[in-house]
Amino acid sequence: MQPKVWDQLLHKKKTLCTGYAYFLSYLAEQVDITCVPVAGYSRTSKNNVGGAGLVNHHWNAVHLNGVWYLCDPTWSSGLYRLWGKDDFQDPYFLMDPHHFVLTHYPVDTAWLLVEDPRSLQSFLDAPLVYPAGQREGLMPLRPQGFWVQGRAGEDLQLTFRQDTETPLKRVKLMWVSETGKDQEIWLPVQATEDGVSQVAHTFHWPGSYTVHLRQGSHYLMTYQVLVE
Repeated sequence: MQPKVWDQLLHKKKTLCTGYAYFLSYLAEQVDITCVPVAGYSRTSKNNVGGAGLVNHHWNAVHLNGVWYLCDPTWSSGLYRLWGKDDFQDPYFLMDPHHFVLTHYPVDTAWLLVEDPRSLQSFLDAPLVYPAGQREGLMPLRPQGFWVQGRAGEDLQLTFRQDTETPLKRVKLMWVSETGKDQEIWLPVQATEDGVSQVAHTFHWPGSYTVHLRQGSHYLMTYQVLVE
């Protein structure tokens, strides 16, 4: 790590993802835990949605009891609040690699830590999944992409897996039109025959819609839907 980064981290108590990742590695080293900084692509509503991708983040791989795990100390730090409770994002410590790859893709694909690694392009083109969605163990299945084609008057079906002991029974579907007008309704989460979850909604008018699944005020997943 560059000396300037260390200076900001230790003396000014300020850093970005690289500082978080290397500082966690340093702390782990002090107690004989192998912890490796990992560079790669992270996805948010403003970064790495489609396109060729941009390396914009660092996180860590940590070796505990003979097993490699993934964690993101930057995203886990959450939000510091002057008043009230800090927003600590604990899902990003030792997360299942199959869920971690929904938002993180390493330059060195060995750090995916999965037997069936997805391609970088499929990562960039996939639906957006947010921290609340990962906390609920959501795994989008169909449609597989962020950009979805639909037809007016026909059901749009969103299918996903819920890897959690308490699956969601209903979610809020919010859609935003090209004019910026937003609408939302509560929808039941239905269990399909193959054991996955599904929500369905019918758009009655053609147009382009940004479609969010939410749990209360927390965003779970996002798609961009073109209704013809």
